[in-house]
Amino acid sequence: MSARSVSVRDAAAGIAVLAAVAIGVLAFTWWRNERQRERPRLVAGLFVTLTPGPAWTPGAERWLVAVNLGCGHCRNALARVANGAAARAARARVAALLVDTSSPPSASAVPSGEVLWDARQVWRRRWGRRAYGEVLCFDAAGRCTRVLPPDDGGDTDTRGPPAGTR
Repeated sequence: MSARSVSVRDAAAGIAVLAAVAIGVLAFTWWRNERQRERPRLVAGLFVTLTPGPAWTPGAERWLVAVNLGCGHCRNALARVANGAAARAARARVAALLVDTSSPPSASAVPSGEVLWDARQVWRRRWGRRAYGEVLCFDAAGRCTRVLPPDDGGDTDTRGPPAGTR
């Protein structure tokens, strides 16, 4: 065996080991970041109320639809959820949660109905959420019971509760 073939084989083995270590470090970093996310919980004062909603009905669910004002799909998703059969069946109080907006929007930019503004980036940074149009469903005690995917109009639940709520 020549010295050149041995050095090529050793270099390839070294590269494979470095790649495995890099993948391990990335996996650990992702795992650690996901574990540090808070379980979504709706508490008083968490979001800024821009437009108040109707009086709360005891025992009713509260659904927050993540809306980015620059996204037309988000506004459509909000309308589908607010007018959907699932929200009516659950007697859910549906509200728009304005996310990824660094300053309060103008009154003309705010959708109709109840509107909350995520001024502290709770939705993305603390809860680790990322999908515009998703619906976070909270029970009367403020616990997140499930998350509806963005495109289902609030009529099906395919993802179940968020991580750590089972």
